[in-house]
Order: sequence, then structure tokens, then C-alpha cells
Amino acid sequence: MKSSVNIKIAIRKTVCCAGLKQMKFAAIVFNFCALLSFSAAAQIGGTGWHPQTVNFKIQSPTNAPQSSRYFFTNNIFHCLIFSNDGAFSVGNTTLPRTEQRFNPDYTGGEIQYQATMMASANENSYCVFQIHTGDAQSPTFGSTTFMAFWFTNNGGSVHDYSGTTLATNLGNKWFQLNVDHNVVTHTIRVWINQQLVWAQQDNGATDFYFKDGVYEQSHGPTLQMDTYITNTIQEWVSSGTNPPAPPAGLTATPTLSQIPLTWNSSVAATNYSLKRSTTNGGPYTILANLTGTNFTDATAVSGTTYYYVVSALDQFGESSNSTQIAASLFTNRPPPIISGITLIGAKLIVNGSGGTAGGNYVALASTNVALPASQWQRIATNSFDQAGNFNFTNSLDPNSSRQFYLLELQ
Repeated sequence: MKSSVNIKIAIRKTVCCAGLKQMKFAAIVFNFCALLSFSAAAQIGGTGWHPQTVNFKIQSPTNAPQSSRYFFTNNIFHCLIFSNDGAFSVGNTTLPRTEQRFNPDYTGGEIQYQATMMASANENSYCVFQIHTGDAQSPTFGSTTFMAFWFTNNGGSVHDYSGTTLATNLGNKWFQLNVDHNVVTHTIRVWINQQLVWAQQDNGATDFYFKDGVYEQSHGPTLQMDTYITNTIQEWVSSGTNPPAPPAGLTATPTLSQIPLTWNSSVAATNYSLKRSTTNGGPYTILANLTGTNFTDATAVSGTTYYYVVSALDQFGESSNSTQIAASLFTNRPPPIISGITLIGAKLIVNGSGGTAGGNYVALASTNVALPASQWQRIATNSFDQAGNFNFTNSLDPNSSRQFYLLELQ
């Protein structure tokens, strides 16, 4: 069976907005519109959350008035230190800091912190967030179990202590930080701009508190160090023993013979249960139990509409079902879609998607669209890859003002 598909090529302009440069002490005003990108305030993952009232006290160097190291202007907390500042209390031997110390300590369950913050691209070697062990347990378990260090390299970057890079190119830009600590499972997870960037086990203690702001570190600190934090700081708590949230993003991409399905991972989930029904709304039958986030339904039959949901499981139980989706096998091949063109000299490179995985096609070209396909020139014979993508190259006719293309599906 053969069918021809017309390819139409459209070129779309992309407009980029250049970032603004920061002026010292002015970052609370510049680039403020970028905050709109992170206006959502919701915990990531888990279930059974309850908001907790945010409460903190300020720690700042003793050699200067607190008002010269900590400001609240335009709904933004500004934490500042100089490397020649003293410690935060008389007799303390730690490096300078201006930090918000959150109260009370948490000793069980699960807690999640969220804030939108910014640090300077040209300032180096300081902590912007930490999970501190409770004072009584620090001698046994160590003073901290997680710290996010700021360095000027890679356009301004966040690291786990001075080691693993968690995110780059953040200098002079607002970014959303979420830190989740489950004391029941002793698990810490960190998201930057809603992308999971770090997961670890804590130090085994049972008493902790959060701190954010500026705390100098001994890796080549600059003279001045600043952190800006909006007043939209949020905290949520839960028992830490609730099942995971239902998976989001369940999607089907049917072909002629099977229905591949994918979904987003659910935080802390260890397994997923994919379910199917031929009745809208169920009841559903378990189609597969798996650890991954994709599955291909090879038992679907033509002419039947199937309804799918997926749930997530961990050691504490099973989530509710995801949003239901409906899918059925294609009765005709879907036309491929052009996704990009590149002109290199006299060669035109065309690529696209939406073909049948592993299926064959022939690319045809003609300067006269009115000719029957049998009279078009064959310029490529190839196969779609396993994702249904295609790519072919054609030498343009310099004597022709226009050229037309067809894909003939085999």
C-alpha cells in the first residue's frame, strides 16, 4: 500500500529577549518581571500537605548594624555580607553570614521549603540555603546535612556544597528553589525551577531546621556577597507516610498496530500500575505493573476505544489514578509532520516526525506540482526511526524558482 503526503514548509521567526545586567544594590528592581514565571506556589510531589506559617529570625555579623546587612524593600529580602565581617555572635568562630533561621526545628514527618531567589553573577563562594542539624544533635551528626553553595562559574551556578553542580547560568536571574526533607525516610530532594536536580539521604539525625540567605564559604569568596529572596517563601508539612501523588502527563501516541503510552514520574514512586478499560470511567483492569514511565499496549484491537489511567506506588501505598485518557488504533496512517528545514549552500535538509516507527518512505521532488507522483524524482529512500522521525537531503535546482516535495509511505 502506498500513499503520498504533501509537505508544506513554513518558516517561523523566534524572538529572544535579552536579559538585563545587574547594578549593585539594584537587583531588587531590575528583571523583576521575571518573577512572573514563578508565580505558582505549590509543593512538588507527595500528598497530604498542609501549609505551615513561615517564621524565622535573622542572624547577621556583630560588627555592623543589622540594618546595613539585611533589608526588606519592594517585598524582597536582601541578605548581604562582606568577607571581612565578623561572625553572627560574639565568640563564634564561623565565617560571616546574614541568614534567615527558620523556626521551629522539625523533628519528624516531611517538610518542603519553596522560595524565589537571586544571587549575583560576579560574586563567589557562599551558601544560599542549608539544612542544619539541631543544636543538640550537631556534635553527633554534623552541623549540616545539605548546603546549596553559590559560585560565579558557569554564569552563576548552584552546587551541593562545593561538589556536584546542580544548576548553571542563574546569575542575576530569579530562580525557584524547592527543598523537600522527609525525616521518616531520611530523604532530601532539591528542585531548581521545578526540575529535580538532587536527591540524597540525610545524616540520620531527627532534629533539623532550614536557613537561607548568605553564608561565606572558604573557596575564594569575593569581598561582597548578596542573596535576594522574595517574600513569597512557603513551607508545607505532611506525615511523611502518605502515598505519592498520582502521575501527570499520561499520553498515548497510537500507531496502526499498537498504542505506546508515557507519563511523568511521580516523586518518590517506586512502581507504577497502568490500567485499561473499554468503558469511559472504568472499571479498569491492570494492564502492567512496572518501574518505568512508559509502556506499549500491543494487545489493542482496531475499532475499539480504550481508556487508560496510571497510579504510582511507594512503600506507603498507592496513589489515586491519574487523569484518564482515551486512545484507539489508527485505521489510516497519520501523515508525517515537517519540523525543520536547513539550507546549507545548495542543499536543503528536511526533517520531521510523526511517521510509523521503523516504517519506510520515499522522498519525491518536482518543480511542477501538477505532475502525477509517478513522474516526480525520487531523491531519498529511507526508514523512519524508532521514534517516527525522518531526515533527507536534496540538492536544489539553481534554474528553478521553486521546488515541491512529497513523502510516499511504503
